[in-house]
Amino acid sequence: MKNIFKSDLVINEQIQDKLFILENIKSEIFLKRKEIEKIKKIDSKYCKMKFEFSELINIIEKIKTKGYTAKTKISSTTNFIKYNGNPYITLNICILAIIEQISITLDCSDNMLGTNNIIVDIINLILGRYKIKNRIYLFSNMPIEEVQKQNIVIVIDDINKYNFYKRKKIQNLFFYSLNSIDIYCDSEEFDDLLDIIYKYADNNAIMIESYSELNIEEAIAMIENSFNKILIILTKNEKTKQEFKKLANQKQIYINENPFDNNYKLIDPLIFQIS
Repeated sequence: MKNIFKSDLVINEQIQDKLFILENIKSEIFLKRKEIEKIKKIDSKYCKMKFEFSELINIIEKIKTKGYTAKTKISSTTNFIKYNGNPYITLNICILAIIEQISITLDCSDNMLGTNNIIVDIINLILGRYKIKNRIYLFSNMPIEEVQKQNIVIVIDDINKYNFYKRKKIQNLFFYSLNSIDIYCDSEEFDDLLDIIYKYADNNAIMIESYSELNIEEAIAMIENSFNKILIILTKNEKTKQEFKKLANQKQIYINENPFDNNYKLIDPLIFQIS
């Protein structure tokens, strides 16, 4: 796979205004709406991940309004990103690639493959239209031998895959937690709520780390060192609640509630913000 270096990039003056190219992306997505909806139905037979066409447009509008603030490691050479295949993440990464004029190789873990292919095709169409040489490549479960050849490797949410790459001595390896969750439950009274949370997480490829088998001191020590930024606490013990609230500066904490209620969107649509 060819790496595209910064010196190879050709930047057309027409797209110096980022709003212009974002409008182009939005227009192409609208033109492909029927195709996206059709492929989504096929993907949904194999992957229950929640996906709404309208959210793709919302992501573009929010980026136009709020801009970007750097949150993760990227380089001017080809970056490899392993993630759960969420199309919202795909679109974010693709827009990042255009704004930063970099090439990115995506590995969607065999989730929503058809939908992600359309999004990547749209972005590459825009790149070709304005004679920008960097490209987006989409893979599903790239062999480890190919991953080892990548310049920068970023793993989103999947700590097991990150540790696997680490054992394989992948160089320039980074982990980014988008919506992985830590959970602590000390009462069987919350079993029904736990089932709902786990079912939603499973259907949306959200990773959950449970610390319910540990005592509170051990759990807090482990969670403090966890990459995950979202914490769900299920307990009737007031002292336990107060102890975990001390992590509020480090974590987004939910106590005795389901963060997915009321169509709550856990995914931040501005995941890779670049200033």
